[in-house]
Amino acid sequence: MLKSIRHYFGKRYNLLRYLRVEFNFLLKTLGTCDTIKSQNKVREQLIMQSHVIEKGLSLKDVNLGFGVPKILSLLKQLCTYTAWYDDQETLIFVLSVIDAYIEYHKQHNTEVNTEILELYSELSQKIKTREGYENLNGGTIQLTKQQVLDSINWGVEKFARSRHSQRQFTGAPVDKSILEKAFQIAETTPSACNRQPWHSFVFTKKENIIHILDIQGGARQFKNDVAALIVVTATPNAFYGQEYHQHFVNGGLYAMNLLYALHSQGLGAVPLNGGIDYYQAIQIMRMCGNADQYELIMLIAVGQMPDSFSVAKSARIKYSKYTQFD
Repeated sequence: MLKSIRHYFGKRYNLLRYLRVEFNFLLKTLGTCDTIKSQNKVREQLIMQSHVIEKGLSLKDVNLGFGVPKILSLLKQLCTYTAWYDDQETLIFVLSVIDAYIEYHKQHNTEVNTEILELYSELSQKIKTREGYENLNGGTIQLTKQQVLDSINWGVEKFARSRHSQRQFTGAPVDKSILEKAFQIAETTPSACNRQPWHSFVFTKKENIIHILDIQGGARQFKNDVAALIVVTATPNAFYGQEYHQHFVNGGLYAMNLLYALHSQGLGAVPLNGGIDYYQAIQIMRMCGNADQYELIMLIAVGQMPDSFSVAKSARIKYSKYTQFD
């Protein structure tokens, strides 16, 4: 009897410990979102906001003059950031995106907002040197379908570097057998103790795709051309105690493997953020019929590649910035 009581209260004590750890983690990370106390947090915001501009430039039908309020906010935040921190890498990256924005509008004989040009000019004066930062070019890359298909047989490194988040599709359907082949390849994903907690829901009916993408909200400009929408989920029921985040980790591994698998089959794809409002996520999971058993990891929009298209450059930080050897 005493042993049962100890076991009962012991499990609940451990649960409270985990909740405390989770609360402190959320307070520490999410609590700094609206302040400039954390350099890393602000830098990540600047990179994220810059990528919004890149995505706008990579669409099939670019809305000339788009994003003025967001760009002004981005540049003003960059002014504050550079006053606090001497971070040439972030400065050059953000300005390279704005440079691509300005250049695109010049090519299409469209004037750019005067305040954007003034802030861009002012911030450009803070660049000490571009030497060593050649990889930090923002904007878009123009590709052809044939280039992407050729890259599939180039070997691992070139194959990985040839995959891009694509937001331009033809609107043509994707054969089910090609999707099934991609899922077969993704079966190779490693997982903790081989528990494989993931579950994918595939939507090919246009009305379902558009409904789910409207809930998620990140594909308004290209949702009508998406041929298949994959809702990647994972179950927390495969894990115990201190493993309570591992379904997200394992689900993320699976999603990346699936993206490569889709790429290997010559399909265009873009991962769409699953970090949305709880009630939005529940709406999507109800569409899948499993709102209780699984948690949303991300959506993957899939489609046929046009013969020529643009993708966001999405410049990568050098591995040496976030990798340490003993």
